[in-house]
Amino acid sequence: MVERAAEQLVNRIRIIWFFAIAPLAFGSLVFDYWYCARTFFAKDADVLGVAMVAVLSFVLAGIILILLSFGYIRRSPTERRKLVFPLLMLPLTILAIKVYSDYYEAMTGRAYIAIDNGQPYARRFWIWSDHFEFIVYCDEDIRDIDRVISFQPVYTYDWAKPTSVGHPYSIDTVYITLDLGNDSIPSFRLPDIPKGACLQLSMSEIMAMPRVERERATLSR
Repeated sequence: MVERAAEQLVNRIRIIWFFAIAPLAFGSLVFDYWYCARTFFAKDADVLGVAMVAVLSFVLAGIILILLSFGYIRRSPTERRKLVFPLLMLPLTILAIKVYSDYYEAMTGRAYIAIDNGQPYARRFWIWSDHFEFIVYCDEDIRDIDRVISFQPVYTYDWAKPTSVGHPYSIDTVYITLDLGNDSIPSFRLPDIPKGACLQLSMSEIMAMPRVERERATLSR
């Protein structure tokens, strides 16, 4: 009987640990998938519904965890210390939700572009607008890896003309300049890229975009 009771307590602790860890593990996997898809592949993974399920599962698991903990204490009051770490998972999970939410808000305020640097091959390229500019150097030995660039689109609002849905705005035009070698450095105007956008562009698609003139002296080295 004693051994059976001890085994039941061990099983209860295992169940308590499951409800303590499962929501955080599930939510972390969802966030990591979304983060990697956007950061490394410029793909907008639609995980909002799954994320809501993860939050609701945390609420439900938290209630179950508290009820199981009370039951465990009633059956074995001297073993309360075993509940310290499982119960600590509740505030840790809340903290993780806050951190993930902040990252989500910050990252959806940026745009992501994946460039398939194939044919023609660019040794380097510039992404620029009237408000920012940065340069990306490419390694000729790893041409098959897409280059993912992120930036924060700039919105210009017309505060003097309010409408029923807010104020009209324009998105700052973004350009790309390619160093193709042989003194060929053409520039192209990208389509309007709003906040949160994810684009995958091949070199042929970029070359088909409207071409613009840019003085070579303005290029950063």
